Amino acid sequence: MILMMVRFHVTPQGRERALRAMRDVAPLMRLEPGCVRFEVLEPEDDRDHLWFHEVWTDRTASERDVADRAAPIPTLARAIGTEFASPPSVSTFSIVG
Repeated sequence: MILMMVRFHVTPQGRERALRAMRDVAPLMRLEPGCVRFEVLEPEDDRDHLWFHEVWTDRTASERDVADRAAPIPTLARAIGTEFASPPSVSTFSIVG
Protein backbone atom coordinates (compact mmCIF):
# COMPACT_ATOMS: atom_id res chain seq x y z
CA MET A 1 0.00 0.00 0.00
CA ILE A 2 1.07 3.55 -0.73
CA LEU A 3 0.36 6.60 1.42
CA MET A 4 0.67 10.06 -0.05
CA MET A 5 0.60 13.38 1.75
CA VAL A 6 0.12 16.33 -0.60
CA ARG A 7 0.61 19.81 0.84
CA PHE A 8 -0.91 22.81 -0.90
CA HIS A 9 0.26 26.33 -0.10
CA VAL A 10 -2.82 28.48 -0.76
CA THR A 11 -3.16 32.22 -1.16
CA PRO A 12 -5.12 33.97 1.61
CA GLN A 13 -7.71 35.31 -0.85
CA GLY A 14 -8.11 31.92 -2.54
CA ARG A 15 -8.17 29.68 0.52
CA GLU A 16 -11.94 29.18 0.79
CA ARG A 17 -12.33 28.59 -2.95
CA ALA A 18 -9.49 26.06 -2.90
CA LEU A 19 -10.91 24.30 0.16
CA ARG A 20 -14.36 24.09 -1.41
CA ALA A 21 -12.93 22.65 -4.65
CA MET A 22 -10.79 20.15 -2.75
CA ARG A 23 -13.82 19.00 -0.75
CA ASP A 24 -15.76 18.61 -4.00
CA VAL A 25 -13.08 16.43 -5.59
CA ALA A 26 -12.63 14.11 -2.57
CA PRO A 27 -15.72 11.93 -3.24
CA LEU A 28 -14.64 11.53 -6.87
CA MET A 29 -11.17 10.44 -5.81
CA ARG A 30 -12.63 7.83 -3.46
CA LEU A 31 -14.24 6.21 -6.53
CA GLU A 32 -10.93 5.91 -8.40
CA PRO A 33 -9.67 2.31 -8.83
CA GLY A 34 -7.20 1.45 -6.09
CA CYS A 35 -8.16 4.30 -3.75
CA VAL A 36 -8.41 3.01 -0.19
CA ARG A 37 -8.72 6.38 1.58
CA PHE A 38 -8.79 10.00 0.50
CA GLU A 39 -9.18 12.95 2.86
CA VAL A 40 -8.87 16.71 2.76
CA LEU A 41 -7.03 18.00 5.83
CA GLU A 42 -7.17 21.50 7.24
CA PRO A 43 -4.48 22.22 9.85
CA GLU A 44 -5.83 23.87 12.97
CA ASP A 45 -2.77 26.09 13.37
CA ASP A 46 -1.82 26.88 9.75
CA ARG A 47 -4.20 28.81 7.49
CA ASP A 48 -1.66 28.90 4.63
CA HIS A 49 -1.80 25.18 3.83
CA LEU A 50 -4.30 22.47 2.97
CA TRP A 51 -3.49 18.77 2.61
CA PHE A 52 -4.62 15.65 0.82
CA HIS A 53 -4.09 12.38 2.73
CA GLU A 54 -4.31 9.49 0.27
CA VAL A 55 -3.94 5.73 0.63
CA TRP A 56 -3.70 3.57 -2.50
CA THR A 57 -3.45 -0.17 -3.07
CA ASP A 58 -0.20 0.24 -5.05
CA ARG A 59 2.00 2.76 -6.85
CA THR A 60 0.28 2.20 -10.20
CA ALA A 61 -3.09 3.16 -8.71
CA SER A 62 -1.60 6.23 -7.02
CA GLU A 63 -0.11 7.47 -10.30
CA ARG A 64 -3.08 6.70 -12.56
CA ASP A 65 -5.01 9.86 -11.69
CA VAL A 66 -2.06 12.15 -12.35
CA ALA A 67 -1.53 10.63 -15.80
CA ASP A 68 -5.19 11.03 -16.81
CA ARG A 69 -5.88 14.68 -17.61
CA ALA A 70 -9.65 14.10 -17.32
CA ALA A 71 -9.33 12.62 -13.82
CA PRO A 72 -10.28 14.60 -10.70
CA ILE A 73 -6.84 15.89 -9.61
CA PRO A 74 -5.70 17.40 -12.93
CA THR A 75 -9.19 18.88 -13.31
CA LEU A 76 -8.92 20.39 -9.82
CA ALA A 77 -5.49 21.82 -10.55
CA ARG A 78 -6.71 23.51 -13.73
CA ALA A 79 -9.79 24.88 -11.96
CA ILE A 80 -8.07 26.43 -8.95
CA GLY A 81 -4.42 26.64 -9.94
CA THR A 82 -4.35 30.39 -9.34
CA GLU A 83 -5.33 29.86 -5.70
CA PHE A 84 -2.04 28.09 -4.96
CA ALA A 85 0.91 30.20 -3.85
CA SER A 86 3.35 27.53 -5.06
CA PRO A 87 3.27 24.03 -6.58
CA PRO A 88 2.06 21.27 -4.25
CA SER A 89 4.58 19.28 -2.25
CA VAL A 90 4.14 15.49 -2.38
CA SER A 91 5.56 12.95 0.07
CA THR A 92 5.06 9.27 -0.76
CA PHE A 93 5.44 6.42 1.71
CA SER A 94 5.24 2.63 1.48
CA ILE A 95 3.09 1.28 4.29
CA VAL A 96 5.19 -1.48 5.82
CA GLY A 97 3.52 -2.21 9.13
